[in-house]
Amino acid sequence: LRDLRVRADINTFTTSTVTVTLMINGVSTGVTCSITGAIDTCSDLVNSAVVTAGDAISLQFVETGTDEQTRVNYSLTFTP
Repeated sequence: LRDLRVRADINTFTTSTVTVTLMINGVSTGVTCSITGAIDTCSDLVNSAVVTAGDAISLQFVETGTDEQTRVNYSLTFTP
Protein backbone atom coordinates (compact mmCIF):
# COMPACT_ATOMS: atom_id res chain seq x y z
CA LEU A 1 0.00 0.00 0.00
CA ARG A 2 1.28 3.44 -0.86
CA ASP A 3 0.25 7.00 -1.70
CA LEU A 4 -1.74 7.80 1.44
CA ARG A 5 -3.85 10.92 0.89
CA VAL A 6 -6.11 12.40 3.57
CA ARG A 7 -8.52 15.35 3.37
CA ALA A 8 -10.69 16.82 6.12
CA ASP A 9 -14.27 17.54 4.99
CA ILE A 10 -14.41 20.67 7.11
CA ASN A 11 -11.14 21.72 8.64
CA THR A 12 -11.66 22.49 12.31
CA PHE A 13 -8.03 21.86 13.26
CA THR A 14 -7.02 25.50 13.81
CA THR A 15 -4.86 24.68 16.84
CA SER A 16 -4.64 20.90 16.58
CA THR A 17 -2.68 18.35 14.64
CA VAL A 18 -4.17 15.07 13.47
CA THR A 19 -1.66 12.37 12.59
CA VAL A 20 -2.91 9.54 10.39
CA THR A 21 -0.96 6.26 10.35
CA LEU A 22 -1.56 3.13 8.29
CA MET A 23 -1.77 0.08 10.55
CA ILE A 24 -1.33 -3.55 9.47
CA ASN A 25 -2.50 -6.18 11.94
CA GLY A 26 -2.56 -3.49 14.63
CA VAL A 27 1.06 -2.45 14.07
CA SER A 28 2.09 1.03 12.87
CA THR A 29 3.77 1.29 9.49
CA GLY A 30 5.92 4.09 8.11
CA VAL A 31 2.99 5.31 6.01
CA THR A 32 1.83 8.42 7.87
CA CYS A 33 0.92 12.08 7.45
CA SER A 34 -0.36 14.98 9.57
CA ILE A 35 -3.05 17.62 9.10
CA THR A 36 -1.95 20.74 10.94
CA GLY A 37 -3.59 24.12 11.48
CA ALA A 38 -5.45 25.63 8.56
CA ILE A 39 -4.16 23.03 6.08
CA ASP A 40 -6.93 20.50 5.37
CA THR A 41 -4.92 17.83 3.52
CA CYS A 42 -1.87 15.68 3.97
CA SER A 43 -0.17 12.90 2.07
CA ASP A 44 2.65 10.38 2.24
CA LEU A 45 3.77 9.69 -1.31
CA VAL A 46 7.15 8.24 -0.29
CA ASN A 47 6.61 5.38 2.16
CA SER A 48 4.87 2.08 1.46
CA ALA A 49 3.83 -1.07 3.32
CA VAL A 50 3.51 -4.69 2.21
CA VAL A 51 0.30 -6.59 2.89
CA THR A 52 -0.60 -10.22 2.37
CA ALA A 53 -3.91 -12.03 2.15
CA GLY A 54 -5.66 -12.04 5.53
CA ASP A 55 -3.91 -8.94 6.92
CA ALA A 56 -6.11 -6.50 8.83
CA ILE A 57 -5.69 -2.97 7.47
CA SER A 58 -6.76 0.10 9.44
CA LEU A 59 -5.93 3.76 9.93
CA GLN A 60 -5.06 5.28 13.29
CA PHE A 61 -6.03 8.91 13.90
CA VAL A 62 -4.28 10.68 16.78
CA GLU A 63 -5.28 14.25 17.58
CA THR A 64 -3.21 16.59 19.70
CA GLY A 65 -5.03 19.75 20.71
CA THR A 66 -8.60 20.69 21.55
CA ASP A 67 -10.32 21.38 18.24
CA GLU A 68 -13.54 19.61 17.27
CA GLN A 69 -13.33 16.39 15.33
CA THR A 70 -14.39 16.24 11.70
CA ARG A 71 -14.91 13.64 9.00
CA VAL A 72 -12.03 12.80 6.72
CA ASN A 73 -11.70 11.13 3.34
CA TYR A 74 -8.68 9.05 2.53
CA SER A 75 -7.21 6.94 -0.25
CA LEU A 76 -4.39 4.44 -0.65
CA THR A 77 -2.95 2.76 -3.74
CA PHE A 78 -2.66 -1.03 -3.80
CA THR A 79 -0.27 -2.60 -6.28
CA PRO A 80 -0.38 -6.43 -6.37
